[in-house]
Amino acid sequence: METVRDSIKRYIAVDIGASSGRHLYAEYKDGALTVNEIFRFSNGVTEKNGRICWDIDSLLKNIIEGLRFAHLNGYDADYIAVDTFGVDFILLDTDNEPVSDFVAYRDHRTDNYENDVEEKTTFRKMYSIAGIQKMAINSVHQLIYIKKHEPELLEKAEKLIFIPDYINYALTGKITCEYTDASTSGLLDAQKRDWSDELIDIFGLPRKIFIKPTLPGIEIGPVKDEIAGYIGFCPKILLVATHDTGSAVLSVPDPDSIYLSCGTWSLIGISIDDPNLSEEAFKENFTNEGGFSGDIRFLRNITGLWIIQSLKKESGLSYDEIMNMAKENIGTKLRIDINHPDFLSPKSMTKAIKSHLPENVTDGELYAVVYISLAESYKRAAEGLESVCGRKFDTISLLGGGVKDPLLCELTERITGKKVIRGASEATALGNFAGQLIASGAADSISKAKEIILSAKIEK
Repeated sequence: METVRDSIKRYIAVDIGASSGRHLYAEYKDGALTVNEIFRFSNGVTEKNGRICWDIDSLLKNIIEGLRFAHLNGYDADYIAVDTFGVDFILLDTDNEPVSDFVAYRDHRTDNYENDVEEKTTFRKMYSIAGIQKMAINSVHQLIYIKKHEPELLEKAEKLIFIPDYINYALTGKITCEYTDASTSGLLDAQKRDWSDELIDIFGLPRKIFIKPTLPGIEIGPVKDEIAGYIGFCPKILLVATHDTGSAVLSVPDPDSIYLSCGTWSLIGISIDDPNLSEEAFKENFTNEGGFSGDIRFLRNITGLWIIQSLKKESGLSYDEIMNMAKENIGTKLRIDINHPDFLSPKSMTKAIKSHLPENVTDGELYAVVYISLAESYKRAAEGLESVCGRKFDTISLLGGGVKDPLLCELTERITGKKVIRGASEATALGNFAGQLIASGAADSISKAKEIILSAKIEK
């Protein structure tokens, strides 16, 4: 006989961004999902051995402490799933121990990536296979650097897995390489949904380190006994779309709109069944990343709220104060290239932006320039998308943290000329829950899971 406990499924989504992480708890009962945030912690990079790195020990500690906090406050979950940023990976040795630090994509080791790539092949050749846009941060460029400057690391390596894969391994002792995250690497064959032997050979990388990608929607296993003993319960870890955007797009409210997932990065695109590796897509610098069911997220990566986050940290102002100062100077004619490499990882974002503007620019003008340049980059991306796809879109579904910024929403609508539909600021976590609903058997399809999360009650 089914008990009350059995009739309710309980989930925790561990949603990790570049600047913070959080645990959200959800209960699924009688066809309805109720969600609330229960734990939040800081995340970020640190300098280690001359490199910009993720503090993985602190990250894992915070994840586990968040689970313990959940138990102590009555939020025991049956299932847990992790999502985080893409691109970054770790090499493991024969004992599954890291062979190096967890270097972050904002490190400067790939500053000369173009020359390193062109020694071996062309970017057009790479795109014809992987379909990933040209960006310094791509995993392939990090690996090319390691091959050239730190070959001893590859000699020690037996496996390559991505950051969320490593977190899942630390929790369960089981290793996977999840497909949506692997697809951000620039080494996956976009059509085969598997590693490209051709690209791996071109760059002289060891084939053995690339384990077969696993599609999300499965159970990995329970947390380790020692972790279960500490946190006070023994949940099962599920594999969702571990790349945060892969999860976020599952919560797009209008499937016929362009989506704009706006967090530290802005990702603007649509979902398609098969990769677009055309010359026009290459010239427009669109990327073909993997979706939950093996579909393709056809999008462009744009520097997003990272710039505003950095300005907030440096100025000591609140987001509202920066927004209001920008609003007062919105008539400025000044602009910056929002994707300029100078803004990827500067020591001072304020100084980096001022170096691209006249000397007498005020702080308010600077903030306005950032806002307007962001919205104009969305306009160019939307126009490029329409050109490549040969169709027009009337609406943009805005997801993520940008939803909370009225000025950004207003400028995006005015400058793109498209109606902005505000989706959930919790889009990534909701998409994480959608993946868990499928993996746990509570939903038998993506469409059903989307129906559940789009009608979820989100408690504040």
